[in-house]
Amino acid sequence: MQSTGVLMLIGDTSLLEQGTVTAANDVVTLVTLPCHPPAREPGNTVMVTFAEARDVHVETRTVDGSRRVTATTDGSRVLTGLQLGATISEMIAALAGPGRPARQAPLFCATRHRDGWHVYSRTHQRPGRWCFIRTSATAIPVTGDDLCWLDEAVALHAAHSGVLSTRHCTVPPALAGKEVEIKYTLPAGTAIWPLAAGTHTRMTAGDIPGMVPRFGVDFEMHDFDNHLFDVTAPASQRGYVSFMSVQPGTCWIKRKRFTTDTLIRPETVSGPIRPDQALDIYVRDVLGLDARPLPPFRRVRYDIMLESISTGNHYCIMFDRCTLHGAPDEILVQCEIEYIRSRRVLPIGETLVLDEFQDLTAWCGELLASHGIITSAGYYSKLSFLRDVIRRHPELTPRTPSRLQAAGEASEARNECAGDGDF
Repeated sequence: MQSTGVLMLIGDTSLLEQGTVTAANDVVTLVTLPCHPPAREPGNTVMVTFAEARDVHVETRTVDGSRRVTATTDGSRVLTGLQLGATISEMIAALAGPGRPARQAPLFCATRHRDGWHVYSRTHQRPGRWCFIRTSATAIPVTGDDLCWLDEAVALHAAHSGVLSTRHCTVPPALAGKEVEIKYTLPAGTAIWPLAAGTHTRMTAGDIPGMVPRFGVDFEMHDFDNHLFDVTAPASQRGYVSFMSVQPGTCWIKRKRFTTDTLIRPETVSGPIRPDQALDIYVRDVLGLDARPLPPFRRVRYDIMLESISTGNHYCIMFDRCTLHGAPDEILVQCEIEYIRSRRVLPIGETLVLDEFQDLTAWCGELLASHGIITSAGYYSKLSFLRDVIRRHPELTPRTPSRLQAAGEASEARNECAGDGDF
């Protein structure tokens, strides 16, 4: 097989699961990836699908290269769902025996660059789609064998298996436990569905430079009630605590700590819980905070989730409409851009996130302008909006304790995590 381009390796899954050392007579398959020319610099992520591929070059061989068989086939015969397609199964069976194909799956990708090979480990998969992220910090020198990188790929996977083999992702240390978010505030009458649907279409068409739909779920809708409290003490906890109803009597709690609307703010999301008391009592007695209730509101949101191929950073573009329960004409409509997490194992710095984040923010500004919406990026929070509302209309300040509908027995908050775009 020609030692250029982007290759996917199919092999025995023990290489991932057990870190097995390869033997000379082990059988593997190299697939030249269609429509994947190698980038000038190695990126973080390779996403693979063969659904519409034609004339895919495949080579099944022993590791030492003493036996080889090649074929050119359609994508449907390379992979079928999560299993190997007919062509590759037949090729593996011919070299390794009839029981071997069932034990094999896509494991690695490798890209050839001017300084050598870089390798990528399989991390997530869906029927017909496979996601690989880079594990090599430096290039592996080129030799005359296309498999000169395989043993290093196996070793790197074993070193990073705690991240690669789970759903956990990474966040730069400087941003851990913090929200990175910027907002465009839109006219109150703006219809958010056309903006959300159109943005998703442009994302899937490749119109956002360097970005692709997030592997897995790339679009969601949320519709929930918010009961938000303005935290005044202790001083270190100032900001807000918000109860987000996910079903009758059940909520998640979001806490943000800040005194000024800004780009980066500490944030935690925990739950679910079922409070057994009025929420203002829960805030005081359970959370230990002094806080004043603000007008409750309904929040409808469409999330377009995307990720960067070059860095593995995940972002979310949210089109968001908030309407006060007691004053339906008090409306806040925003387009929010948020950094969520990173799907990578190599070190990542805050600058790498923020530079890319600013590029995405600028793209969203141009998108809005193309719809005739001229607005500036800022940090106007839900807390500031509700404070402004009660300054204009003090009669909207809640006079009775706020309680979730059909509240049940209290349960301990669990699954605490950094905000991840789900709420």
